[in-house]
Amino acid sequence: MTTISVSHIFEAPIKDVFEAIINADKYPYVSRLFHVQRIKPASANELDGVGTQREVELGVVWFKEEFTHFERNKQVDYHITESRPHFEHQTGSFVFKRMGKKMT
Repeated sequence: MTTISVSHIFEAPIKDVFEAIINADKYPYVSRLFHVQRIKPASANELDGVGTQREVELGVVWFKEEFTHFERNKQVDYHITESRPHFEHQTGSFVFKRMGKKMT
């Protein structure tokens, strides 16, 4: 299995970066290159959490993902359930860490 790690440093509070990346309602304000839509909330009371399903469109690439692990402001793991065109990336994680006054 191949592992790819991508890091980005943001000069913002973790909670703000977490919400901007994980909350599908924030994506139009974060990037116009991506279209992210929540198609199933985690539960009746929580929009984002284990079980949340999202559709992600990156130009010609489209995929559906489901959150499999959720720790607010720390980590979200996901599993890709469908993709067009097909690609081998099936699971991944968003990990949020403080680095001094910055975070990744």
